[in-house]
Amino acid sequence: MLEQRDGVVEAVGTGWLEDLDRVGRAHVEHLGPSVLALLGRASVLGSSFVVGDLAALAGEPVTECWRTLRHGLAAGVVHARGDRLVFRHDLVRAGLYAGLEPEERRALHARAAWALREAGAPTHVVSAHLERAR
Repeated sequence: MLEQRDGVVEAVGTGWLEDLDRVGRAHVEHLGPSVLALLGRASVLGSSFVVGDLAALAGEPVTECWRTLRHGLAAGVVHARGDRLVFRHDLVRAGLYAGLEPEERRALHARAAWALREAGAPTHVVSAHLERAR
C-alpha cells in the first residue's frame, strides 16, 4: 500500500513484496532445480557477478558453473556485460534471493565475503556481505 505523509509517498507493509517475489521465481521455474539453485546463489552476489566469484561461492569449478549458467543465458535470465553476468531483471533476482532460506542466505553471504576478499574485492563490498551474514 502507498501512503502519503508530508508530501512524501512511501510503501507501507511488505505483503506485496512476497507476491512480486513469487512472480519473479515463476518466471524462471522452467529452468530446473540445478540452474535455479546456482542462480539463487548468484543472487546473493547482487544484480551482476563474475562467474569466478560465483564458482568460489558455490564450491564448484568455473567450467561447471558455466555449464549450468548457459541455460540461464539461453533463457535470457542473465546476459553478459563485459566480464560480468547481469540479471536481466531485478524482479527475477529478488525472487530468487527471497526463495533462499534465511539460514542459507546468511551462510552464502558469509561465504561470499570470504570469496570476494580472496579475490581482492573492495572492503565495503566484503563488509556488506558480512553484515548480511549476521
